[in-house]
Amino acid sequence: MNMPIEFTVFLILIGLACGLVSTQIRVSPALTCLTALYFFLPVIGMPVDQYISIVIATILVACLPMHLYHWLTAMKAGRVEYSLLLKYAPGLAMGGVIGAQLVSLSNVEVLLAFISFTLLLNIFISVLEWQVHQQRSVPNFPLPIGLLAGGMSVLGANDGHTVARLLYQLHPHSNENRDGTLHGMSVFLSFSALIGFVFPALQPVAISHIVASDAWLAGAIYIPAALALGAGLLFGSLLTRWQVSHYEHKILLACFNLYLIVCLFRIWQ
Repeated sequence: MNMPIEFTVFLILIGLACGLVSTQIRVSPALTCLTALYFFLPVIGMPVDQYISIVIATILVACLPMHLYHWLTAMKAGRVEYSLLLKYAPGLAMGGVIGAQLVSLSNVEVLLAFISFTLLLNIFISVLEWQVHQQRSVPNFPLPIGLLAGGMSVLGANDGHTVARLLYQLHPHSNENRDGTLHGMSVFLSFSALIGFVFPALQPVAISHIVASDAWLAGAIYIPAALALGAGLLFGSLLTRWQVSHYEHKILLACFNLYLIVCLFRIWQ
């Protein structure tokens, strides 16, 4: 596939680690991948800022197999809130396509601002103990809400998992069906973003001076990297077989939030 074997192994290892972490503490795999790649890609001579649209597109597509697997598993076990999923899925899908187009048109500073907002939103959702249990607290405009959430998620290099967590917490549903529903929302958003990235409004910067050829670049998606990263994410998520206590989960989340704060400083330094 014209991608150096060292880069392939690097992406698989990143995917394994991010899949393990995101599944264990129930955070967005796209979020963990983006922050990890932002630290390590410059080491191999690929600054994220210069190829940010390719990085965002490749990460969101790489997360799709993991979300799809866990969503299908949850559906088989009957642990999906179909009413909530179908309520926001159309808006998220539309937002995914529009967000992908906006990514190709936006400059680096705008995208970094949205990414920073996504990091802060994830910290906000993790820290706050939400006590909203009445559905009337959420405006009954699912299509525009989903459209806005989907578009902002893609612009922030997110697979929709973060805003889906917020939407789920604002509705009175069982916690047992939470993960399956979030994965389902992410599937709709990631797949629609894939379509948008394959046909971007503006073609991304060529990467032929880093890899052997641009032939495997489908729009803004670098297919070999998406396959390697996606395989690592999926297998990493399957390695998570043990359960942590509520106290341990809080400690892990606190450490992850601290890591996100460090990433914010790294992005804007």
